[in-house]
Amino acid sequence: MNAPVVRKVFADYLADARAAWMAEVEITPAWIRQVTECSRGLSPKLAKALRAEVGHE
Repeated sequence: MNAPVVRKVFADYLADARAAWMAEVEITPAWIRQVTECSRGLSPKLAKALRAEVGHE
């Protein structure tokens, strides 16, 4: 029997990016894709959200 596929949601990707972030890292969509393996369409939204959280807007 196949295991059910679990989809990651925005909050899951954001948590992954938050865990990988360090102060010297520039938060860009490309960096977000590298650390979360999310899509190109989602990465700008995640980058914006993480920048807002850490005060790098």
